[in-house]
Amino acid sequence: MHREHEEMMRADYATYARTFRDLDCAQTDQEYTEMWEEIDRIEDRWGGGPHAEQWDYLREVDVAFQNRPEEMLQRVRDLAHTSADGPETVQDRSVLQVAHTYTDRTLNHFPVGYEQELTAALESRPEQRGRGIERSR
Repeated sequence: MHREHEEMMRADYATYARTFRDLDCAQTDQEYTEMWEEIDRIEDRWGGGPHAEQWDYLREVDVAFQNRPEEMLQRVRDLAHTSADGPETVQDRSVLQVAHTYTDRTLNHFPVGYEQELTAALESRPEQRGRGIERSR
């Protein structure tokens, strides 16, 4: 995957994750429908193209954070020991991107303090200082 395609995918994933998170905040049926249309557009753009495998991996990592948060926290801690040049694989960068989305929102099913532990693990990375990963807002 070329770097510019990865950057576009990461920006779209940030929008995708944020839109999913905000579905419950829709004020009207029209707003809710528009949000789903945005999700579908992004899904169509990445789900069937040449980078579908990387897109699917991003989504699988998100599900893993929801279903196996402790395992994924350990994965982020393990990535903290990679080189100072940053994560070497698209998959590692995907894990870190999704991890950032879970530090930006509260999910009721996570153990108390999980978001703080995840943030600490992310901040322990030498290059973490905001480089290279599109965060959800």
